[in-house]
Amino acid sequence: MKKLLTVLLAAAMILSIMAVPAAASENPGAFDPSQPIEVNGGQITGAATEDGAVAYFKGIPYAADTSGENRWKAPQDVTPWEGVKECTEFGPSFMQGNEGAFGNYTDEFLNSNRTYSEDALSLSVWTGAASADEKRPVLFYVHGGGNTSGGASCPIYDGELMARKGVVYVAINYRLNVFGQLVGTALNAESELGVSGNYIVLDCIKALEWVRDNISKFGGDPENVTIMGQSAGAGNVNNLTISPLASGLFKGAFIESGATASAGNGLNPDVMIPNTLDNMLESGDAYIEANGGLEALRAMSSQEVLDITQAFSAAIDGVVIPSTNLDAMVAGTINDVPTINGNVTGDGFMGSVIDTNIAKITGLSKDAYIEAMTAAFGDLAEEALAIYPPVEDNNIDNADEVNMDRSLMNAITYARCKSAFTKTPGYVYYYTHPYAGDAVKGAFHSSDICYFLGGVFNPDLPFGELDQTIADTLSGYLVNFVASGDVNGEGLPVWNAADGSDGYLLIADDGIRFVYVPDVKAEFWTKYFNGLLGTDFDFIAAPEGAEFVESIVPEKVEAEETAAVSDEDAGIKFEAGEGSVVNVYEWAAGAWQPVGTDTPMYPIICKAFDADGNEICDLTVTDSVCDYSAVADQVSRIDVTSTFTGNTVSYTIPTSGIKIEPTDRFATINVYEWAAGAWQPVGTDTPMYPILCKAYDADGNEICDLYVGNAVCDYSEVFDTAARIDITSTFTGEVASYAIPEASIKFEKGDNPGEFKCYEWAAGAWQPVGTDTPMYPIIAVAYDAAGNDLGNVTVADSLGSIAEYPDAVGVAVTSTFTGITTKYDIVK
Repeated sequence: MKKLLTVLLAAAMILSIMAVPAAASENPGAFDPSQPIEVNGGQITGAATEDGAVAYFKGIPYAADTSGENRWKAPQDVTPWEGVKECTEFGPSFMQGNEGAFGNYTDEFLNSNRTYSEDALSLSVWTGAASADEKRPVLFYVHGGGNTSGGASCPIYDGELMARKGVVYVAINYRLNVFGQLVGTALNAESELGVSGNYIVLDCIKALEWVRDNISKFGGDPENVTIMGQSAGAGNVNNLTISPLASGLFKGAFIESGATASAGNGLNPDVMIPNTLDNMLESGDAYIEANGGLEALRAMSSQEVLDITQAFSAAIDGVVIPSTNLDAMVAGTINDVPTINGNVTGDGFMGSVIDTNIAKITGLSKDAYIEAMTAAFGDLAEEALAIYPPVEDNNIDNADEVNMDRSLMNAITYARCKSAFTKTPGYVYYYTHPYAGDAVKGAFHSSDICYFLGGVFNPDLPFGELDQTIADTLSGYLVNFVASGDVNGEGLPVWNAADGSDGYLLIADDGIRFVYVPDVKAEFWTKYFNGLLGTDFDFIAAPEGAEFVESIVPEKVEAEETAAVSDEDAGIKFEAGEGSVVNVYEWAAGAWQPVGTDTPMYPIICKAFDADGNEICDLTVTDSVCDYSAVADQVSRIDVTSTFTGNTVSYTIPTSGIKIEPTDRFATINVYEWAAGAWQPVGTDTPMYPILCKAYDADGNEICDLYVGNAVCDYSEVFDTAARIDITSTFTGEVASYAIPEASIKFEKGDNPGEFKCYEWAAGAWQPVGTDTPMYPIIAVAYDAAGNDLGNVTVADSLGSIAEYPDAVGVAVTSTFTGITTKYDIVK
């Protein structure tokens, strides 16, 4: 593995990271947010930090509800409200799937308000101004999340620290998924603009217009607004720089992990056909027709529409987004403002030229690597292989280096286009610092956000002095940029604007400084991007004495060995299906996701093994269904490996046995027998899988035979006397007993971190419980790792959460029927 840097910095260079600009003086007396402020729609009040230095106003509506007749229309003016609206809490997040922590993305990357609605076009403001006439520079933040998730309430977007540095900070919600990007002929016809889709961009413009009209009342300068976004938010900022409808609404743009000059406003080099309105209409019209037409779709509930979401993207429509970035630059129609753009080491997957999802698990052979490089670079393949030569065994490190270099050079190419065709400067960075100093997690996609925003750190993670120093430095650049359009200032390492060469600001643990891509790489990538974009840039050698960074691939740090991984910890769930199949799901983006061996979204690797542990073959998984019937007589175990986490979870295929499951219905159970490689439904009179079923009382006395029809045994007639049910297989003679619970509590893991579901056995069935229900009341108390009680937990209709207690590890539930207390450990 190549080292991250080939040469350590000289002492003076290393110390440059410690040079932090003086933050704007903290204002000890921000104006009183309890006094009503008149904004579009009515009067609002807010709240202030404990020291009174920063006032904040959360969940301010900037447009009307987008449900019903407003669905798939340009954002409408906000509906006025009566009286004074208290804006101290975030409003709902826009409609999306339930969120939950996954992979590197802990709770600070997720919405704190997980109430979802189409009436969610709101924004939040943080200000440290003492009066409304200060004219502080404004930073307008557009969240990420693939345009399918996220929102302004994610803790990493908190604006307090930027407000303390003299910036008025605004974070917005906007429409997501199909709600934000559906195109259609019928939608074109009814639109005043004559085009459809791009509602996300129109929402951002509506919010910017709100800032123009109202931000001066919070001490902000409406004529000095900088827009900033990361990932999908960066793509939306990208599109705002192209849109003539956004002209004059901002003076600078920060495109964090998402800038590109290529066609279609996407990073994928294979997508060279622009996503135009015309070539997306067919799929949009088909979606509308398949769901009953526009009237039917608008009559649906928000959840019903979300359940039939189809992927659409921003479209070059000639009106909202007239062209690609490059075409707009060449034509001089782009909103010509200073820009920052850059990437992190974990962005290598964006527009990667070598797919490493499967390869990271199975390895990448020399031949496979050469084949992938040849496919990616065509006529330039020989030159590419000379710069990134293969090794004999595993070429994953090589593939990572190629993908990461392309990510960096994409950012540099965007700035190079800007330097050639516009009048304002562009700045490029590359970020390598591991999140919270965790070298195993590294600098993953989105991990740089909290550093640029001044150190919005998760207090439960081990952020240290170096983290804060980097955050102070990066936020110093950002504050300068927002104020003046120039990143540089006293005490900061010099960050040069793009001049056509291949220089960028490297943000690393051993120094923040301006460096260059080695000439041989820079020359190669210049040819590559010229071929992609149809440009003719000349290679410009770095100046004499420049520092080069040979490789931006970080040192590989192995995680410590841990105990065996359960499917819950690893995020993989198995369910036995009908016949010789097993269903497989992975926990990601807050839900159990369907997986596949060749799906681009949630790819997995699935292998079959015999009873001696020998590998039999790879198995294909399609839409979460793994059919192992072809090897049913040999297979003993199936291993599924997640390409997200690298975790492998095993499923042992039963060879015989009887399975008994309580149902949700009163006094019933389901019974299955393993036969012919699958769980088969049984019965007392079925010729295929016959069984005998008998009920017994608490003393072991037989009460009666029970009838079982299609695997369902109903014992309601004897539920008050039966204590046990015995099932006897007429195939094997095996007997399985089911003890009917007298009084107990059953727990299930909830869909979100810290959630749990709780039921009590009563009247012969599992009953929903609650802390205040008159029918089945319980007492629920959260406890910490030492067993201390932390406080009561509300349980409504069997659902509760310990998320409000940061130190909680579980919940103790006491039945008020029996007085029995049962504890349940919960993984947040």
